Amino acid sequence: MHMKVMGDLGQIVGFGNNSTPHILRDEALLGKALEGADVVINLAAREYETPNYKFGEINVDIPKRLARLAKAAGATKFVQTSCVGAASDAPNAYLRSKFDGEDAVRSEFDDASIVRLATLVGAEDRSTRDVATWVLKSPFTPLWDGGDTRFRPLHVADAAAGINIVAKSDDHAGKTLTFVGPKVFTKKEFADMVVKEVREPDNTLPLPLTLGLAMARAKEVVTNRLPFQPPAWALDPNMTSDALLALSDGCHYDPTDAELAGADLKSVGIEPRDISKGLSLEHLRAYRYEGIDYGSTATDAGQSVSLYKRHATQADGWQEMDVDAKVRKDIR
Repeated sequence: MHMKVMGDLGQIVGFGNNSTPHILRDEALLGKALEGADVVINLAAREYETPNYKFGEINVDIPKRLARLAKAAGATKFVQTSCVGAASDAPNAYLRSKFDGEDAVRSEFDDASIVRLATLVGAEDRSTRDVATWVLKSPFTPLWDGGDTRFRPLHVADAAAGINIVAKSDDHAGKTLTFVGPKVFTKKEFADMVVKEVREPDNTLPLPLTLGLAMARAKEVVTNRLPFQPPAWALDPNMTSDALLALSDGCHYDPTDAELAGADLKSVGIEPRDISKGLSLEHLRAYRYEGIDYGSTATDAGQSVSLYKRHATQADGWQEMDVDAKVRKDIR
């Protein structure tokens, strides 16, 4: 069997002879995968629609199917991951579909646990990584709606630990829990944190949401009519009209609400970490220009010495010199 490293939902999982391109639609294979399972955790979802999966299927129909098959297989626990902001009156289709998915799961598995997750931060996430990519490769990084949208990003390790506890305990059966980080960020503050970590000049640009929506809808008019699958850049999940609509409502919750300050995570025994401290952003070092010890805005003496040494040793006719003393003198 050859490993597939790219594909749509359900396409990169080696199962059986992998002859089914979309395993999430194959009840026979799903039923076989669930045989003997005591606990089933559904992480399959998508925050944007793809040519193969629309919100109604991946966020509603498939969770319902998994819950039904899990119950039939004799599973005693089912954990459905949802997201903060899921509501019947949410501002966009994605959040409404996640809420419908919660109801669909409980219609098949009435004591299923629902875990609503905040924006996740961690290696290869689509929050810090996207900002870092914009900062490095674009003339400016857009902050739609002025960058004023507030949210509580959560480290992926804390989310995973919380889900693990919920899956193992009988105390959370039938409950809906909200897992969020302990600190409120605006989109601007979040971007500033990433810019500082990757050591690049700040190129963030606050822009009106109406402009972003107009651009996204114009793009969608074209891509929706293409007879072939659009290129990856055209499917940018941050530049869809549906994703932008969520920003106008502050991710559809008030992050100053005391009960959302990580209370549900604490109730399961997890103290959520402040992502702006410690090693939570360590993965962003890979985005620094010239290497993890450098960066375009490296200004303190130690960073500048390292950067000077690297360039000096690459120059033609380089001669040994007291680099540390020279650079520190230049900085002064």
